[in-house]
Amino acid sequence: MANFEIGSIDEILNLQPMETVDFDENQDKEWDLLSKILNDDMVMEVTDVSCSTVNDEALREMDKALEAANPVTSPVPYHDDKQKRFESISEEELNELQDNKQSKSTKKNTKWAISVFQEDRLAELLRRFYAEATPRISDKRIEDLNENLAAEYHKNTLKSMRSGINRHLRDLDRDVDIVCGRTFRHANDVLEGKLKQNLRYGVSRPTKHKDVIHTSDLQTISLYLGNDNLVKLRYKVWYDLGLHFVTRGLEFHEQLNTSSFDFHVDENGREYAVLNHETKEKTRQGGLDAREDFADKRMYATNTEKCPLASLKLLLSKTSSEAVSLFNHCSKDALKNPSF
Repeated sequence: MANFEIGSIDEILNLQPMETVDFDENQDKEWDLLSKILNDDMVMEVTDVSCSTVNDEALREMDKALEAANPVTSPVPYHDDKQKRFESISEEELNELQDNKQSKSTKKNTKWAISVFQEDRLAELLRRFYAEATPRISDKRIEDLNENLAAEYHKNTLKSMRSGINRHLRDLDRDVDIVCGRTFRHANDVLEGKLKQNLRYGVSRPTKHKDVIHTSDLQTISLYLGNDNLVKLRYKVWYDLGLHFVTRGLEFHEQLNTSSFDFHVDENGREYAVLNHETKEKTRQGGLDAREDFADKRMYATNTEKCPLASLKLLLSKTSSEAVSLFNHCSKDALKNPSF
């Protein structure tokens, strides 16, 4: 330990002689007491440390003393699970708030204005399309048709285009009818005028239907078809049903099953067969606007070797009870060898 003296009060304060001032008796006593205390030899004890670390040690001791006198309280830790100030909302609620910036009447008026604008633009585009549309010319098209006919669409093709566009707009949930809508009246007038002009200039082609089966061909088919094997029987029933129920295309036969027919007897005692359900065909697809088919189509028994009713009953008896359709897939072996 090292001992050192602080010194007298006059040396510490570096007091200079002062002018004489009158003090009262009490002040003189207090000054004498203070001088006596400070002039006494005061001894301080200091730890002997190296000169290079005196200042650092002093600073650390001072920091410890300050910390002991003023203890620092640790901050309250932040917890993520603390309740948030603002409540979270979903993306749908955000979109709803954004959508509420306009009133219902404003939205309705905007929708109406856009629809009118779009209909007018579409009507003008269709008006020009009907007048300017021409097919792509190819060597095969020119070979099948003469040059004048090849340069124009068939009338049914233009009608099909218009119907296709109209169906597409309905599929998009658009309240637009380009066939009967008043906005498209001028466009449809152009289409009608175009078709009439093609007819007047001789470039309107007739609708081509399937070739007619001649009577001689029908007789040959009838002679071939019979009940002597199952393959011929299948074709015969297919042929008889097409004739007696006046069907179009191949959609009719694939809708038939083993329970599609009912058998009755008329007032003259003749047996006949009728369909007990409707069938979809090319010109009858069902729906609200579908026209009713003739419900009293019959296929009568002829009591001959080629009786269509007897052939139908024979095919039903030969068909498996687990079969879903009346005309199922034929075995390839059976097609190659009818007696299989």
